[in-house]
Amino acid sequence: MQFPQVTHFVLLLYFFAPLSHVQAYQCWTDENGNTACGDVVPPQHSQKGFKEVNPQGALVDQVGRAKTPEEIAAEKRVAQQKIKDEEEQKKREGEEQKLLMQFSSENDIAVQRDQQLTTIDTGIAITESQINSLRKNLTDMEKTLDEMDVHKILNKQQRETQRARTSENIEAIKHNMKYLQENLDSKHKERDKVEKEFAEYLVRYKDIMSRRRKTTSEGETAAASPSTEGN
Repeated sequence: MQFPQVTHFVLLLYFFAPLSHVQAYQCWTDENGNTACGDVVPPQHSQKGFKEVNPQGALVDQVGRAKTPEEIAAEKRVAQQKIKDEEEQKKREGEEQKLLMQFSSENDIAVQRDQQLTTIDTGIAITESQINSLRKNLTDMEKTLDEMDVHKILNKQQRETQRARTSENIEAIKHNMKYLQENLDSKHKERDKVEKEFAEYLVRYKDIMSRRRKTTSEGETAAASPSTEGN
């Protein structure tokens, strides 16, 4: 049974519904914009939302309209982004805690940085010294190789044998120099990396401590406010 107006429906319920039987009825808006009520909401209107009223016309419950696929998809995206943000926040907090366990102060960051740089610089100095020594040996051997034909101290066969040995030594020195140069380049890159990492550590450490000081200050201010107002 349906009535075009809520008022008529409620009046009929009031006069004819048995007092011993209390039942909620659904009310909805039809395609003409009129409010209709009944025991069951028609399927074509159920997705648009409806109200439940008791026989006295009082609101018992209200069911909102069904969400569109676009709204559902948007809510899903929001929920997924929220989860992602929470995971990233948790990760940041973990990294901050790790940083605070690694460094106790800004000076501690500088000390550890300098220690690592000193070790790297020592390795760079040793490698450069090795390269310079090999470079000198290479120059001497190339000079010896050039002078073999000028100073005919040895016979031809001896000169050819000595030339072959010297050439082999020259190639070995060049190979070692190439290896050491690659090692030296790697140490310079490592040094740049350490400087960059510790610069980032310092920035992050300052940011963490600044936020913590701000939080502490706000907490102290909030704690002091009630007593101030009381005075």
